[in-house]
Amino acid sequence: MQCREIACLLTMSAALMGGGYACGQATYHNIDETTGELVSATPVRAVVPYAFRTEDIGLAFGAAVAAGGWPQPQAFAMGTVFISDNDTKLVTLLSKDILIPGTGRLFVDPLVMVADWARLRIYAGYNPDYPDEVPGANDSSEFNYHVNRALEVWSYLDFAYVLPIGHGREHPISRYVVRDGLQVSGLSGGGVDLPTQSGRTLVRLRPTFRGQNIDNDWYREATGQEPIVSTLNYRLTLEYDNRDFIPNPERGLRAMLHFTHDPALLEETPDEWMTVEFDLAAYVPLPKPHEAKQSVLALNFWTVETPTWQEDSELRYLVDGAPPYFEGASLGGLFRLKAYPTGRFNSRSAIYYGAEYRIIPRWQPLPGIRWLEILDM
Repeated sequence: MQCREIACLLTMSAALMGGGYACGQATYHNIDETTGELVSATPVRAVVPYAFRTEDIGLAFGAAVAAGGWPQPQAFAMGTVFISDNDTKLVTLLSKDILIPGTGRLFVDPLVMVADWARLRIYAGYNPDYPDEVPGANDSSEFNYHVNRALEVWSYLDFAYVLPIGHGREHPISRYVVRDGLQVSGLSGGGVDLPTQSGRTLVRLRPTFRGQNIDNDWYREATGQEPIVSTLNYRLTLEYDNRDFIPNPERGLRAMLHFTHDPALLEETPDEWMTVEFDLAAYVPLPKPHEAKQSVLALNFWTVETPTWQEDSELRYLVDGAPPYFEGASLGGLFRLKAYPTGRFNSRSAIYYGAEYRIIPRWQPLPGIRWLEILDM
């Protein structure tokens, strides 16, 4: 697992830990098994130390601080920090689903990450060891990458406006009733109706800055410039979310159309670029075995195109109008082609499709572990 994958994994883990079920502009209520009454999910406040080891990071030690239901009932906030024996360091702060006061329908998710990677693996640029290949291309060698020390800064503000149609007409913030982590009532979608009748439709805007200062002497000598990769872009998204239960859907679909544009406002960004993406996920309930709580077939289709891409006919690694290697048509990592490193494949366009069989067994040993009681599993 690579450096940025670890950062994302820690972010998601701490978010789940701190927010309980929190995600998707929703509040949660549990059923009291003794009285049968509804009780609000207890906000979690937790400080959890952790340790892990990977090839690129080495042996790392860190801690995550998370607060569910803070600063608002449907929101959560978290922070995590770690340091490793190869001198990799990371700090991440984020919060999710914060309702902007006075709007009623406008939410924001901020994130800031600062990392000093001791070994950042990059499948991009020119590699003199593979003069006839383009790193990250379909036909490139799995060993055609650079490993460098790099300082990375990543921050964004993700704004989401819930349109007053479908389930979002009366309830911009969904209210779920759950038992043992599964939904009992409070559907937010899952039907086969039009968006005006079922599900939630959102318009998103996410301005993003992400930059990497890479320690690469060969690049400095060859070009006379500092090896800096950066982007200051914005992404517009139209999203239709018709999943029945956002944290763990059993039926429904989610469709997103993204338009991302970098107008090249930064000095380190040589070219203007844009990408267009379409992402579709669908969930089909399946008959569940006797010892399972849930059985679902999850399907995903994703495609992206970079209309500004202009590739040199002879030197294929020279491209104008291309996004950084960590943006755009990139495959590998936590979300797509999970068996491959982050950014293993990146080019002008991509098509991805996948299927997962998801099953939740009734056997759940974690609540019996006393020191994990604070996480309310």
